[in-house]
Amino acid sequence: MKMSRLAFAALLLLATAPLALAQGTYTQIDYPGSIYTEVWGVDAAGDVSGFYEDVVSVWHGYLLSGGVYTEIDYPGAPGTFLYDMNDVGQVVGETSSRPFVGFLYDIPTRTFVELTCNGSDVVPDAINNAGVIAGFTESEYATGFTLAGSQCRTTPPVGTLSVYVSGIAASNDLVGYMRSNSRQSVSFLYTPDGYARIAIPNATRVVVQGINPAGNLLAGYYSASPAITAGFVYDGRRLTTLRFPGSNYTSVASVSSNGEAVGTFSDTSGFHGFTWTPPADAGKK
Repeated sequence: MKMSRLAFAALLLLATAPLALAQGTYTQIDYPGSIYTEVWGVDAAGDVSGFYEDVVSVWHGYLLSGGVYTEIDYPGAPGTFLYDMNDVGQVVGETSSRPFVGFLYDIPTRTFVELTCNGSDVVPDAINNAGVIAGFTESEYATGFTLAGSQCRTTPPVGTLSVYVSGIAASNDLVGYMRSNSRQSVSFLYTPDGYARIAIPNATRVVVQGINPAGNLLAGYYSASPAITAGFVYDGRRLTTLRFPGSNYTSVASVSSNGEAVGTFSDTSGFHGFTWTPPADAGKK
């Protein structure tokens, strides 16, 4: 029997999560010639999306597929950022211009579609395989949203200053974080039943940034110690801690249907993207 959304939310609140650095394979991602690279999206085929800074401090989006990098720039914009991608060739992102443009990019047709929500500019952070887009509106106080075709719905804040949606599952369940009036961050799961706070045992200052299509894996980062920020993948029972070798900062942005995680780490040479694939026997544990 499938776990209900409320049961999963309760498990997030109550489970005991053993801490251990993850086994598996880390791969560093640097756009050729870049001085800074981040990875934000991954599909079931292992293709990734993200953005990089070039030597003259211009930002570009990019795709990496089959070992080949492709630069993606929004027409006429001074800079482009690509975020999440789905399994059917769609990527969301924004420009660095002010006013900026949130957009959907279709890989097969190489076309851009500008996105808005009820007349407001948006930052589209996530997209599922049905093409439903999620993110937050750009304003003094951010509000989460989902956009299905031309129908945009907002996720109301509950006693908070701002709501940032950063991930969407196939069921349209959302994850993200809220900023309170005291500027504290609280991660959440949002379903048709409302908000459920995500509190992962043995992890402090948790920020959830992604959820896999099935809705049973969360990804993000937390404070592992005063000097170390670690990424994670969490299945409601086990917290898998990701820390790129040699780094003191690792953040996981997305996790695919195959359990592959992507994100960003920093070391003495700067910021880099990475992918992490779990060990072959991970599903047997």
